Amino acid sequence: MIIIIFVVLFGGIYAVSMNFVAENQKFTIQKEVNYPIDKVFPQFNNLQNFVRWNSVFGENNPKIFQFFTPYEGKGSAMSFKDKKDSNFFGEIFIRYSNPGRTLKYQLFEGEERTPYLMDVKFIPSGEKTKIIWYINTPKQTLLKRSLNLISEDFWEDNIAKSVKKLELILANKIDKDNQRETIKYDSLF
Repeated sequence: MIIIIFVVLFGGIYAVSMNFVAENQKFTIQKEVNYPIDKVFPQFNNLQNFVRWNSVFGENNPKIFQFFTPYEGKGSAMSFKDKKDSNFFGEIFIRYSNPGRTLKYQLFEGEERTPYLMDVKFIPSGEKTKIIWYINTPKQTLLKRSLNLISEDFWEDNIAKSVKKLELILANKIDKDNQRETIKYDSLF
């Protein structure tokens, strides 16, 4: 009997406190990458490049990806699922692409029908690129609304990891391009 009273009391406190938490959350995250826009934007605009450095998709567990045409720009799409964790699956779409300036993504996780909306703005600054993410989380029911309390930290942590990986990939790519340019070929007569 005491357990039932405790559960009802705890449930009531939770329900009342979740009424003060927003159904969805909107937040902005800014980062700067030490590479020019012409090197950075293609990494976001092509989902095959995107999964190589994005920490949400590139963590330890092996994942299965399926890419759909077009492979870059507006209309490109990708589905993903984790080989080990059957609860981690979903789809991501590029809904808008303004080359060198803006991208709009929709991320559907699991069976959810309401997506995460992510607008990414690129601001060139010489040899650097400022990237601004505007993230709008899906509306949550009263029972799941507590997830909104930690979602900003989750996204901020993953974006920070992703930017580090992106810079490593770009550093390797640019080094290889520079090495190719310095190769001197002998001609045969």
